[in-house]
Amino acid sequence: MDKKTKTIIVVVLSVVVVGGAFYGFRRWQQQRLVNQYLKGIYGTDAGGLLGKLTGGSGGISNQVAQEIAKEMAKEEAQQKVDEVKEAAKTPEDRYNEIQETVAIGTVVPILNSEIKPIIEKVFGKAKMVMYSGGYAGTENSFLTSFKVPRVIKAQDLGSLAQELTGKGYKVVSNTADTNSGTVMMEKEGVYLSFSYEGSDSQEIGLMYVKQ
Repeated sequence: MDKKTKTIIVVVLSVVVVGGAFYGFRRWQQQRLVNQYLKGIYGTDAGGLLGKLTGGSGGISNQVAQEIAKEMAKEEAQQKVDEVKEAAKTPEDRYNEIQETVAIGTVVPILNSEIKPIIEKVFGKAKMVMYSGGYAGTENSFLTSFKVPRVIKAQDLGSLAQELTGKGYKVVSNTADTNSGTVMMEKEGVYLSFSYEGSDSQEIGLMYVKQ
């Protein structure tokens, strides 16, 4: 059930209804909508389910309907609070809340001595958040990604390439733009690439293969 439908249910169940036919219609509408909501959650006949719980004939009592509406309203309010908190986070906040991954294997010295220092030089600091060794069927290969404390820009790949060029690598291709990018480099049978995806990305991926 989408957010709009959920909001409609909350509004309907929050209405205080009194008197004759109008009350009867609202009670029927109240029960029908809540039944539909619960059926979507539990995948069963919500009326029958709640009937057993409340001792009724399958209908939802006014008190139960009101309690459900209150809980739904609380969830809706909490969701909005969480969204506001998330939107208020800075790139530095998102970086700080990440725990760094520890890598093990024969290529880790290469990662720590040759790759990570370059990333830290371009971005100030970096945390490894994913590591997978033995990529492409060779022992001297890995996939990894780093979280950086700011949004990645296309020119950052150029800066990384420049740093590696100074270490003997040459650029094979560079497809960086404002929303995504990949730069591939090679040196004496070693191939590596840096990439990112998304206009607000803070993660830069790295593939390293030594033939």
